Amino acid sequence: MFRKLAFIFIIINLLNSLSAQDLQLYPVKTGMISYKYEGRTSGNEIIYFDSYGEFFFRLKTVYSNNKAVNDSLLTILKHDTLYQIDIIGQTVIINSDTNDFNIDKHNIISSEILSALGFVNSGIENIAGKSCNKFSGENGTLWVWNNIVLKSETEIMNTNIIKEATEIFIGIDIPASRFEVPDNYKIITK
Repeated sequence: MFRKLAFIFIIINLLNSLSAQDLQLYPVKTGMISYKYEGRTSGNEIIYFDSYGEFFFRLKTVYSNNKAVNDSLLTILKHDTLYQIDIIGQTVIINSDTNDFNIDKHNIISSEILSALGFVNSGIENIAGKSCNKFSGENGTLWVWNNIVLKSETEIMNTNIIKEATEIFIGIDIPASRFEVPDNYKIITK
């Protein structure tokens, strides 16, 4: 149990220490990935990125009993500014401190990092139409395509947590409006 929590902590801290400007987050210039997840909560997540991740959009919606929306959070990264938008509360937190960015970089991981964490390549499987390397370890299983985690299965406190890509499109045109922040929400500067 402790090893699993330590693993998650290490991954999040290691990858969150990188900013979009320090690292080309995505291996392709533009794309869209749609995920579904289940475990303690269920929900979905859609990610759009442009300029290899310099522009980033993530809408994550959590459901209660697969019916009511519990939470809906939109995250937009534009150049050096992160916008965290609470759709239900209609607020926007603006953060320009690049050391404090908290975007989900745990979807991006290299095979070198996985190997260092004790994962071994255990085959190839197809997820959302992409041929993924399957990495297995004590802390779960990850399916990785082009350094992007398209599926993960972990068990934390006797609960199996699954996140899986359902669609992925690369090299698509993404309108600039996708990265615009609603102007009628209450602004909170961090």
